[in-house]
Parts: sequence; C-alpha cells; structure tokens
Amino acid sequence: MKQQLAEVNRFAFSGLLVAAIDFITFIALQSAGLERVKANGIAMLVGFIAGFFLHKNFSFRHQGSASYSLWLRYFFVFVANIILGSALMYASKAIYLDALVAKLLVMATVAISSFLLSKLFVFNTPQTR
Repeated sequence: MKQQLAEVNRFAFSGLLVAAIDFITFIALQSAGLERVKANGIAMLVGFIAGFFLHKNFSFRHQGSASYSLWLRYFFVFVANIILGSALMYASKAIYLDALVAKLLVMATVAISSFLLSKLFVFNTPQTR
C-alpha cells in the first residue's frame, strides 16, 4: 500500500509538471492567435514527450529500456487522451465554456485517464504492481 501511494504521489508530481508545461504552451499558442483546439493538440504533444520520460523514469520507475513497443503503447495512450481532450474541447465550445476553464477541466479528465492507462497498459511490470 505504501508503495502504491508513493507511485500515485510521483505520478501526481510528474503530472503537475507535465500539466504546467502543457498549460503554459497552450496559453502561449492562444496568445499567438492559434485556435483553441489546435493549441490544445500542440500543447498535449509537448506534454507527451515530457510525460514519457518523467513517467517512465520517475513515476513508475520502469526498469526496461525506452523500446519501440514502450513508445508505441505510450503513443496509443496519448492518442486516446488527445481524442478525449479534443472531444471535450469541442464540447466546451458548444456550451460556450471559457477556453481556460475548459482547458483545466480537460486536463483533469485526461490526467485520470492517463494514470489508469499508463499503469495498466504501458508501464505494467512487476516493479510497478
């Protein structure tokens, strides 16, 4: 139980760092005039790269190499989350939700999805169970 709590705490810390990178990128792109859905996609891509290394090495302490199959599984999780995030952003436009409020809600939803999918599908090794 203590190990699992430590893992959740590491994931949360890494996630906050990735979220900050994502959010700052989103704000910068929106300030430069990029539409919110495109800005969100690019911000998530930047977060994807940072997140892979943080979650592999710190959150889940995955001992294996950064193999093609690991990247591919992480990419599938990313694609699922970008589809989820983009769908929620489109929905936020339909209900006239403020872009920054929408982004925060999308980020929270994607964080939960990301932890579960990363834990069960990407970094699922005996060291992380």
